[in-house]
Amino acid sequence: MATRERPADRGRQQVARALRALADDLREARVAAGISQRQIARSVGVSATLVSRLERNQLRAPNLEHLAAIAAVLGLAVRLSAYPDGEPVHDRVQLRLLAAFRNRLHPSLAWRTELPLPIPGDRRAWDAVAIGDDGWTGFEGVTRFGAVDATLRRINQKQRDDPRIARVVIVIADTVRNRRAMALGLATIRADFPLDSRTVIAALSAGRPPPLNGVVLQRIPADPDRS
Repeated sequence: MATRERPADRGRQQVARALRALADDLREARVAAGISQRQIARSVGVSATLVSRLERNQLRAPNLEHLAAIAAVLGLAVRLSAYPDGEPVHDRVQLRLLAAFRNRLHPSLAWRTELPLPIPGDRRAWDAVAIGDDGWTGFEGVTRFGAVDATLRRINQKQRDDPRIARVVIVIADTVRNRRAMALGLATIRADFPLDSRTVIAALSAGRPPPLNGVVLQRIPADPDRS
């Protein structure tokens, strides 16, 4: 039976591919410019042997400063960036948060967790989805509500990409810190998630999706394994 690829392993593989491509780009640019490895080495302040090994991608953990310096000498720029590629790993606190929230829903609503988006090759998934006769509601559990804008952008994009989801509810852990973050970003939150906890729960506890997107503050029960 095939095992599921771990996110950390996928990240290492992505870096390995990127380094191979960068090494090829550096060599092609140097050859095209008619510059020797020895000349590159003198400009950067490293050995010609190191330049050769970098071009052949023979170092397990190459120095990024060396790569960037070589690229600059060749008129290239190296840029590192991170972008959405799947979902972060859920911790125990988030799982307890969603489990506690589920208890507030009407039993007629089917509950699914980690539901992938219906896009081939897309690694994103809803933390949970409630399915009833009146449609599907997606849920995102947030234990630490930090970067409000980034969180909302990510969730809004998922909703736009998933035609099955009529409404989205952000379930936020009810902590002092999260309440402060919500207060600071309230105008931004309400623009796309106008309903409050009471209105959202009133609909879901009756077995209906909320009429609009909303946010719910949910207390997290104590961890029984740590009592």
